Formats: sequence, C-alpha cells, structure tokens
Amino acid sequence: MADSASESDSILQRADCSAIGTVISTLPTQRGWTTSEVKLYQGFWHMDYVVPGILSLQESFRGNPDHIVLTTYPKSGTTWLKAFLVSIMNRSSCNFTGGQGQTGTGNPLVSSNPHGFVPIMEFHAASNFADPNAGDGQRLLGTHLPYSLLPKSMIESGCKIVHVMREPKDVFVSLWHFACELRKGDGLPPLALDDVFDRFCDGFSECGPYWDYEIEYWNASSHQRFLFPF
Repeated sequence: MADSASESDSILQRADCSAIGTVISTLPTQRGWTTSEVKLYQGFWHMDYVVPGILSLQESFRGNPDHIVLTTYPKSGTTWLKAFLVSIMNRSSCNFTGGQGQTGTGNPLVSSNPHGFVPIMEFHAASNFADPNAGDGQRLLGTHLPYSLLPKSMIESGCKIVHVMREPKDVFVSLWHFACELRKGDGLPPLALDDVFDRFCDGFSECGPYWDYEIEYWNASSHQRFLFPF
C-alpha cells in the first residue's frame, strides 16, 4: 500500500491526470454504500472520485493557523455543527434574532445551506485539482478525512480542529437511510440492512473503518488544538 501512495505522490507532482486514474484503478476495491464502489487508500475506504482530491490536498494545501477545521465521520452531525460554527463566527456582523418572535433578516442561514459556508475540503479539491485551497479568506473548513490523511501543512500550522464523534449505532442507521435515498436517485439497488451492518462492523464503509477513524482523532486530541464534543 505504501508503494501505491508513493507512486501517486510522484504522479501528482507531474500533474499527469491520466496516470493518476491508472493508479486509482489499481487500489483495492469494495462495494460502496452511496456509490457503486469505494477504494482503499492509506488504510481507509473512500469514494473513488474523492481520491484525486485527497492527493491534491496532501500535495498542495496551504495550512493556516487561522483555519478552523470541522472534522466528522459521515452522518455524525456535520450540518448542524456547521450552522453552529457559522453563527458563532458571524455573531457580531449578522442579525440572527430580529425582533421578538421574528427570525433575523441578516441571518445567512435563512436562505443558504450551511455546506455553502463551510466547504468539504476533499470534495472541493476533487473539483479544483490544480489548486485545492478554498480561498485566502475562507477560515471555516470541513472534512470527512481521517486524521492521518489530513494535509501535513494543516497539522503543522497549529490550526484549530473541532471534531464531533457520534454514537456508532446512530451513525450506522443514519448512514444507511442516507445511502438508500441516494442509491434510489441514482438507480442503484437497495441496501439490505443486515448486509451493510456486517460491512460496517468489518470496516467497509466510506471513510471506514469507523473505530480506526475515531481512535486516530482521539489520540491526536492530546497534542493538537482540539475541541472534541461527542
């Protein structure tokens, strides 16, 4: 596996997109939940179209000590916490409450989804491969990447990390419902609950294995600038 990662790094430096696709095609593959398949890269399972974004982040992301990074395993409360962080960051410049019984007209969350304010880094990088940075003025960032796959420049920058851990049973049930809805829209066959339960426990899910993912963040919280609510 280390050889595949090293080969991917050298290809990325040459910006040879076709060769990157070739390397990704050689990675171990399993049936996906929300997509037809997932790829094993550096010990964790990822949707195949996200892997180029991960490579781009690891090579070209510019860490900044002012960044506040929300890290979550999928379906662990990402959306509500994004809304919470947006509210905190903009509390002095927006009217969130309005008058009595009214919603503040200056509340950006009234008309916009929290995901629009806090981009998922690897999704943004997959669509902006040459420059995965979300913009110099973007302080709030989100990611589902495991701690060991975060860009080295991010870790070394000393930025703040907010990590949310959710009870694994709730994660599994929420992920199953979410995947079933997406698969229905994409014309993919439904997921049998007993089948995906076994796969989740065996570590075969997007960003899994689940416990490996959470243990990495728990161990890192002792030496990184972390807020770890769960």
